[in-house]
Amino acid sequence: MVNLNLISNAVMEVIFVAKSEMINVTSYDSSAAVWGISSDDKRVGLSYNKSEQKIFRDIYTLISGNITAFSYDGKFLKVTWNNEYELKLFIPFYLELQ
Repeated sequence: MVNLNLISNAVMEVIFVAKSEMINVTSYDSSAAVWGISSDDKRVGLSYNKSEQKIFRDIYTLISGNITAFSYDGKFLKVTWNNEYELKLFIPFYLELQ
């Protein structure tokens, strides 16, 4: 039960960062990080450390452990906890046309 509560809190934090803090995705590494710009023009995002199986807000603030999969394909962010719970969010990659 405690583990499920920790996972649900982590899911809410990932959603908050991805949907509320990031206005758009400006750069990404498909298996390690998603970066965007916040409303106050600061860099914000999610990074994944595969060897530690942890996801971080920016680089230093731990959101959760037990992350068994993390990917971003330019449209969807997928995060999996314990090979059991998966979050899939639509976050389009922002490409500025000049």
